[in-house]
Amino acid sequence: MENKIYGYVRVSSTDQNEDRQLLALNKVNVPSKNIYQNRALGKGAGYERWAKGFNLKQTAKTLLFLQQHDIHNYEELERLTNEAVAGSDRLLASIKEKDARIKEIEALRQLIFDYSKTRKIYLEYKPPAESKEDGIL
Repeated sequence: MENKIYGYVRVSSTDQNEDRQLLALNKVNVPSKNIYQNRALGKGAGYERWAKGFNLKQTAKTLLFLQQHDIHNYEELERLTNEAVAGSDRLLASIKEKDARIKEIEALRQLIFDYSKTRKIYLEYKPPAESKEDGIL
């Protein structure tokens, strides 16, 4: 059976050129009939209208948030952000510690369970303790 080689060329906007990709495929001997090309033509007018409205709403929400939290400059926003990140890091470290402790407790629980199952058998096979009355210490 013959090995077939295929190529795929794609550009995502009208100002890009696919020639460089075609040259690379020709260098590795991909037959031109096996090269598939795709050119994305960009977004339509409906998308642009939606994006403008969406971005305007997001900007309004951001400004409202900044006003409600009395944030007036970038330094203040950065300070509050750093505090929030530090708090999040502390919580994450605490969660990891508690998770490790839970794993330790689970291991101890398993050991106690195993002991409770085998204790009776151990006591049956354990040699009897010798007393002082028998004269053996």
